[in-house]
Amino acid sequence: MHLLENTDICFMKVSRYYLLFSLLLMSPSLFSQEDTPGKGGSKVGIYFASFGDNPALPFEMLVGAPSYSGAGFYTLGLSYALPISKRFDFETGLSFSKHTLEVQPNLPPDMDDTPYETTLHLFTVPLTVRLNLGRFFFLNGGAMLNMDTGLSNPVDNQSGIGAMLGFGLGYEFHSGISFYINPYMKAQGLLPFVPDQYNHHLMETGIQFGVSYRLN
Repeated sequence: MHLLENTDICFMKVSRYYLLFSLLLMSPSLFSQEDTPGKGGSKVGIYFASFGDNPALPFEMLVGAPSYSGAGFYTLGLSYALPISKRFDFETGLSFSKHTLEVQPNLPPDMDDTPYETTLHLFTVPLTVRLNLGRFFFLNGGAMLNMDTGLSNPVDNQSGIGAMLGFGLGYEFHSGISFYINPYMKAQGLLPFVPDQYNHHLMETGIQFGVSYRLN
């Protein structure tokens, strides 16, 4: 019974993330709008992200495997944005994330299945594109290069190529300083450097808060 409950929970979480990703990807009309003039110049900035969920989920269920539910995370990062057209910016940078997960062992009734916590430490280089929708709103998405620094962890190593999608609201002052808020979804290690049939992928939802400065 315990195994069936864990399997149902994991299936529902995976289905939810697939649905959210699909809804954002099925919005091509947002990208067909005419360009509008905007300010040029690259930007550098800093950001903080948290306030979401971060379970590690498999795309194929393994009977008897433990489950990994999110127990909190935070991200600190540096960003660089380069305009590539009137409405599109290329975004990159470097971030550090600490993820805490609760491990629920899936063991026979006569064995200790007490949950315990484990942590992941990730360095990430985003390679994303931002679509500016008017003066205040934007969509962003693309790939991420992840490096998991853990050498021994019950959760699969997350080093590899991931993906993210998000939307946001920002405001830029005449001084070139801007502030923004950016809810997002991330899937870590979709193409792992060490692949396995039953890889668990860190599925992160959160809110990013940032400040940036236009260089020219």
